[in-house]
Parts: sequence; structure tokens; C-alpha cells
Amino acid sequence: MMCQKMKYLIIISFIFFMTIGLPFSNGTSSEYIRSPEDIAKVSTKPEALEIERQNGAIVSGTIPKKQGMEAIEWFNQLDVVSEKIAVDGLLKKYEFIDGFGPHVDGYIQVSICMNCTTPEENISEIIEIFQEEGKKQGIENIPIVAKFVEQATNATTPSEPKDMSGFSIWQPVFALILIMVVVKFKN
Repeated sequence: MMCQKMKYLIIISFIFFMTIGLPFSNGTSSEYIRSPEDIAKVSTKPEALEIERQNGAIVSGTIPKKQGMEAIEWFNQLDVVSEKIAVDGLLKKYEFIDGFGPHVDGYIQVSICMNCTTPEENISEIIEIFQEEGKKQGIENIPIVAKFVEQATNATTPSEPKDMSGFSIWQPVFALILIMVVVKFKN
């Protein structure tokens, strides 16, 4: 009987830790996907680039029209490009960048400090870095929006790539509780 309880406890614990530790792509709507109906609602918005251009952003590339799983795969591709640039530190020298990462409309947003000195040729260089990395990942003409912002964003910053490990500060606490429960069942 005691052995059966331990088996169930181990199985439940494994499932619990696996679900807690699953990382989600930051900045995409895939964070909120829970069912096939949610997947069907996910889409890119090609018209977003023109709206951003009208609002004063510097825009490059094109957003393909995608729906459902294709859109989710697109967001993941954009995330891979952003992660690679962040991990490789390709934008570290551009101190005026406040952050960057995939946007839910289907492009990569680069947030630029509004109060910083930002030569226009530097923005062109940044766009070229994203275009080159996009080509390496199989994306031609990757959509980029360079936007001037007043305060920090939640996007990835070049000096601190986002943590995709899925590790939570609560996991050691849960592990300690699990160990206490296992010890209690053993006695």
C-alpha cells in the first residue's frame, strides 16, 4: 500500500514540476494559448506596419498573413531571431536601445530611447543586423519596427537576454515541500 502511494506521489510530482517549469515565449500571444479554439484566433496583422509608420516609427520588412498554428510558428521564428541577437550580443554597442523582441502583431519591435542621441545610420545598422539574422533563420525581409519610447519596456534588452529556462523562484520551495511529503509517507 505504501509503495503504491509513493508511485502516485512521484508521478504527480513529475507532472507538477514539468508544468511549472514550461517556458513560454515572452511577448507573443502564444503565452495565452490553452485550447484549439485559442490557436485558431491567433493571427498576424500585416496592416500593423503601416499604422506604426503613420505613428512615426521606422519600419522595415513585411508581415506575412498567417492564422492559427502558422501564426504561432511565425512568432516563434521571430523569437528565435531576437534570442540569437540578444545571446550573441550583436546590439550591445547601441546603448540607446531600450529593448527588443517579437510583437503580437507579427513583427520585431526595437524600442529606442527617445531622450538619447540616436544617429539615423545606427538605426539602419540595427535593421540590417535583424535582416541578416532573419536570413540565417530562413526569413527574407523580416518585419521590424523601430519605435521611440520614453520608458523601459518588457522586451529583451541587448545586455540581458531573457531567461527561457522555465526555472521559477518557487520551484525550490515546492521541491522542499515535496521532500517533506515523501519523508512523511515513508514513515
